[in-house]
Amino acid sequence: MEHTINIIILIITIVFTLFILFRTKKTFDKMEKEITEWTKKPGNVIGPLREKQENPVYDVNQQRVQDALGYDDAAHIVLDSSKTLRSIEDRVPNFSYFDDLKLDINNTLVEENKAVCLMPFNKSFSSIYNTIKTACRMENFDCSRTDEELIEDNNNLRKYIIGQILSAKVIIAVLDGLNPNVFYEIGIAHAVGKLVILIANVNDLNKVPTDFKAGRVIFYDSKNKLREQLIDALKQIKNA
Repeated sequence: MEHTINIIILIITIVFTLFILFRTKKTFDKMEKEITEWTKKPGNVIGPLREKQENPVYDVNQQRVQDALGYDDAAHIVLDSSKTLRSIEDRVPNFSYFDDLKLDINNTLVEENKAVCLMPFNKSFSSIYNTIKTACRMENFDCSRTDEELIEDNNNLRKYIIGQILSAKVIIAVLDGLNPNVFYEIGIAHAVGKLVILIANVNDLNKVPTDFKAGRVIFYDSKNKLREQLIDALKQIKNA
């Protein structure tokens, strides 16, 4: 009798296990079908190539902002901008951002030979900046970097940088370093219709965000090559 009960229990266990496996397979099949259908919809595909390109960027930025001090250093201008904005009006274009900074966007004069370089405030980029300045000088552009004036208050720093962008004929932005402040400033420059030349080391090709690749990016493999490419780009701007 006991042997018979054990056999019945074994059979029930096997049947129950098979039932669970069957239901699990159906669930996974359904999920796979839903995912397949979802990825076929326009705008829902994050291709393997894009994911491969973006993941290293996330990893690098994650390492840089592991603590509050590091994040504040990496993105202090971005953080500061979110503190002072007043309520957004429902109109386009809306210049309240510039009004908050006491910048008159409609009456800002553009200096024809002025170039502003957006890049990380780090000594490791000094040689690149010197190359950029040399190329600009050869094409009669006066190039300056936004950290060359000593400004202690972050809000005044942001006002100064945005003011420099508004008054420049051309913006030269270095993507090396994946600096959040630089990306933020590039967005503003694009939004106000500035001529923006993007620069990145060819070794960082897979780290450059996809949105930037849609525009013109100078990928350089040496400082001499960068100088030549930048001179060509500046010539085109002058002759446009």
